[in-house]
Amino acid sequence: METDKPKAMIPAVFDRNLFTVARAEDIPMEDFVDAMQRTTFACIRGLVSQQSMYQAHERIVERFDRRLDAPTRGHSAEAVRSNFQKLLVGGESCSASNDDARLFRAFYNPIWAEDVWGMRSAFAQLARARNRLAGEPLDFAIDKIEMNGLWTAARFHQYPRGGGFFRR
Repeated sequence: METDKPKAMIPAVFDRNLFTVARAEDIPMEDFVDAMQRTTFACIRGLVSQQSMYQAHERIVERFDRRLDAPTRGHSAEAVRSNFQKLLVGGESCSASNDDARLFRAFYNPIWAEDVWGMRSAFAQLARARNRLAGEPLDFAIDKIEMNGLWTAARFHQYPRGGGFFRR
């Protein structure tokens, strides 16, 4: 990657834009906004423990069942408001050129649904961070659908080896 900064400066810039916090409410918003204005990026770490992700991965490996895959199309929009998994195959309609073929599995697990993957705490922490950064109340759209129809579509994606996207 080309950059106009000497390579030795890159870790220092990253470190200045790294915020390690245990809770969303601990994100120092003034410093975070300053980092974004200076360099257009910031990194937040510490909201989700590495150990909890290892435990979730073990649970996913243990409980995964490909027979539960819904097709790419043909289900109601409401389906993703419950524990639901689907295989996404085909073109991604939001890209500028509309030519990105994709292949991945999406596991929807709303925070209010049964915690089948052991990720409820991680999803809630990430949603709280989103809310803090967006200036919303910390519990906005986490365990319910808000009056304006907004909710947290908590999910994770599983990509096959090789990436899951194919370019011409």
